[in-house]
Amino acid sequence: MARMRRLKESSGLTFRQLEQRAAGEGRFLARSTLSDALRRGALPRPDVIEAFVRACGGDRERAQEWVRAAERLGKDPVRPQESADGADGRPPSGLPAASGPGGSVRRRAALLLAGALGISLLALGAWGLLSPRTDGRASARPPAAAGAKAGAGEDAGAGAAAGAPSPGWSRIRPVRSPALCVTEGRERGGDPNRAVAVQRACSGAVPPRTRLTRAGDGAFFVVWRHPQLGDGCLTVIGEGLLEPWEDCRKDRLAQVFRIEPARDAGPGRYLLHPEYSGRCLGVRGDGRDAGAEIVEEQCTGRDDQLFVIEAE
Repeated sequence: MARMRRLKESSGLTFRQLEQRAAGEGRFLARSTLSDALRRGALPRPDVIEAFVRACGGDRERAQEWVRAAERLGKDPVRPQESADGADGRPPSGLPAASGPGGSVRRRAALLLAGALGISLLALGAWGLLSPRTDGRASARPPAAAGAKAGAGEDAGAGAAAGAPSPGWSRIRPVRSPALCVTEGRERGGDPNRAVAVQRACSGAVPPRTRLTRAGDGAFFVVWRHPQLGDGCLTVIGEGLLEPWEDCRKDRLAQVFRIEPARDAGPGRYLLHPEYSGRCLGVRGDGRDAGAEIVEEQCTGRDDQLFVIEAE
């Protein structure tokens, strides 16, 4: 239940908003039922779990993984002396243990897959196994699943909203640091094997190239193309970071972005809103230095959440 609470907090949605999102997809999710379940700490019914995960932005596959994990927990419940997070340093019963620093990245990724109720990445569905990179490092991109490949949705659906950028090869620059571009990097102090979006000097920002492709209904995917690694669809993960996945899917709302022209900020300046939450992308800690991560955060109206988007 602690993990369900984290997912609810990570979504940034109120109980009423979750109820409304579920209803919009034809599911019943009473906010009183969900509130009571999270407060009492008892696992709710499978249909409630599924509706909850879908309302938080998970797709059908992700929701079913949560349901299966909950069923496993129901058969092998956490012992009373253990906390919900494993007070003795171990994960709760029913969830696999993470490998240590010497363990394989595939084993660490398996924790994310099997731990549908697991820590940080659960909110947005980073569930795939890591695929090998050609340079010997591990890529945090899951293998392609059913659905559109990255970039395939460019011509799908309605055109972009008035004032939005045109699809195609693009350069995205933070307004505060115009000499820097949004590109691939590593989280400072984080996993050195995981690619995330950061700001770096534009002179060294390619590869990967950045392409905006239409996701339908005026929204976009942000796709990186790397000569060795192929396409990566930027996806908001549980820590608020953006990670390239190998495929884009319209039902993964953490990959779909609304790009809104910023009022009174000049032409070509935009706010980027993840569809699943409506929050904003910004530079972590208002940083102006190269290497600062691009993250999802509450919209503040400050210019550290403004980006220049221009044709490459």
